[in-house]
This record gives sequence, C-alpha cells and structure tokens, in this order.
Amino acid sequence: RKKMFILGTIILAILYLFPDTESQKTLKKIQIKDPSFSFPMRNPVIDKEMAKKLYLKGLKQYRSYKHLGYIASTKSFVDSLGHDFDNNDAASRLIFVYSLLLKISKNKAEDTKTVYNLVQYFKKQSYSDPNYASAIANFYYVAGKYNAALNILDRFLAVEGNRPTRELFAVYLNTLSRLGDIEKAQSAITALEKGKPKDLFVIQSMYEFYKDQNLIEKQLELIRLVHSSKDFNKSVYFLLEK
Repeated sequence: RKKMFILGTIILAILYLFPDTESQKTLKKIQIKDPSFSFPMRNPVIDKEMAKKLYLKGLKQYRSYKHLGYIASTKSFVDSLGHDFDNNDAASRLIFVYSLLLKISKNKAEDTKTVYNLVQYFKKQSYSDPNYASAIANFYYVAGKYNAALNILDRFLAVEGNRPTRELFAVYLNTLSRLGDIEKAQSAITALEKGKPKDLFVIQSMYEFYKDQNLIEKQLELIRLVHSSKDFNKSVYFLLEK
C-alpha cells in the first residue's frame, strides 16, 4: 500500500510538471485593428459613377455595425471622394465614421487634425444638410467641444425648412445630455421615439439617455430590440449590457 501511494504521488507530480499540451485550451490574444485617417486626394478627372459606387459600398460596410466594417467604410468613402470631392455625400459619412473611430485612435492629436481639416472644408454644408450637421456636430462632441456641437445643431434646427434626421436628433440628445440640459434632451428623445429606430448609433444614444435617467423598462425594450435583430444582435456594446 505504501508503494502504491508513492507511485501515485510520482504520477501526479509528472502530470503536474508535464501537462498534456494537446488537451490544453489555447487562448488567442484578440487584436483590434487600428483605424487609419487620411485626407482624400482628388483625382485629376471627376468620375461621378465610380464615386457613387464607392459611396454605396461604404454605406453597406458601415451598416454592418462592426469594427472592421467601420474601418473598411472609411477607405471606401476616401476613395469615393477622390473621384468626386465637392459634390459627394461620402464626405459627411467619412466625417461621421472618422469621429466614431477617433475614440480608439493611437495618434489622437494628429488624426483629430485630419478630421478637423475635413470639417473646416465642408462646414458650410452643415447649415442646410442634416447629414453634414450631425457628422460635424458629432466630431465636436467626440472632441469634447460640446458647446460647439450644440451651436452646429441649433443653427441647423433654427432654419425653417431644414429637415432633421434621426441621427441628428441622436447627436443632439447626446450633446444636451452631456451639457446637463435634460429638458431639451427630452424633446430630442421624444422625436426619436416616434417610430422604430433602425440605426445602431441612434439606438445606443437612446439607451444611454434611458440609462442616465434610470428608465429601466425603456432600456430593456431596446436590449430586446437589438437582440431580436439580425443587424444589431452581435453588437459588443449591447452584449455587455445584456
């Protein structure tokens, strides 16, 4: 019995010191691809057809609502602008997605300057185009310039005939909430609650407001919406909130 005990001890020691590597689970380190930021270079010849094709490709990539899709969409928008710089909706989308990606930029000062140069070039468009207004305001919001963001949005909303989008109201909601103007934020959330939200940015903005105001049932309603949707159900943000 003593010999058996010693033998068993030796076997356990061998297993401890030399584990079966085939049965071990290997953990792979998750690497997040870094976004790149560049100011579009104009091609000598305008090609509106190619510009539109690349713009639509970028929209599809963005609407995957995945990190790699966002990065891929910026390349498509940059390429689209190369073919038609001044009359191309890709500019507003590029500013908007760049602003989202600035949060994980490794060269934030330099990349912010790149996006700011785009903002300065297209700023006049924000007076009448809701996509430029929301994109440029969101840039200022991400940069921590909340009053500048609010000025862009208020100026757009003050013009009779301008038609705000849900995305614009979402940026408005984020900005007002950050500035602590809950009364005005309530008007933004009321506008967003009209109809079913179809964009992840809008849904997340609404959710953050409900979370700040401790509106638990409203939060759960959006979580159920996200997890029942094939477009949004893999959102990392909402998987963590589940």
